[in-house]
Amino acid sequence: MDKKLPVGKHKIKYDNPNLKITKEIEAEIIKDKKVKYIVYLERKKGDDLRVSIMEGGAWKQVYPELKKKKAQVKKAIKTITLDPVGPIGQAAKKPKPKPTSPEKAQKELSSGATSPVKAPVEYGYLIPGAVPWADIWVDGIKQEVAGLPLKLPVGKHKIKCNNPFLKITKEVEVEVVKDKKINATVYMKKEPGKDVKIRFIDK
Repeated sequence: MDKKLPVGKHKIKYDNPNLKITKEIEAEIIKDKKVKYIVYLERKKGDDLRVSIMEGGAWKQVYPELKKKKAQVKKAIKTITLDPVGPIGQAAKKPKPKPTSPEKAQKELSSGATSPVKAPVEYGYLIPGAVPWADIWVDGIKQEVAGLPLKLPVGKHKIKCNNPFLKITKEVEVEVVKDKKINATVYMKKEPGKDVKIRFIDK
């Protein structure tokens, strides 16, 4: 049930008397946004919270993905190195590259050797699902929240589904198409070849 709250921070307390576990979190309400907080009582702190925001009719997970992105940015900043600066504030001289012999230069030109240029990475979207319910992994990464579109590089990706109650595990391969949103549903009880349904979703 949706609950309307004033914009700002609010405290939410979860209590399970059977497990004898109590947890408190601080939730932030954003103006005109639907926010979903899921707390895993039996998980350790730091891995016990998932936060999603409703965008375009679908839930988009923003935590801990946002936390991971910030950590990646901090790590990238630490790896940046600056040129050493001399006593007068000028950059220290870099060693000059060794001159290429005329014979070697001519050989490189005649062979047509050029520096490889990397093509830009193209992306599409995948929404994995299973019938009946199953734990889902995409390319070896477990998906904690179902129904969220995953932004993935164009090409083939592996979906693994496991239902511990039915003792059924299935692995299928789907292809992500550039700028397209694909819904891939794995049917756990159907035979291979008929156990996955692909549907394109209009944006």
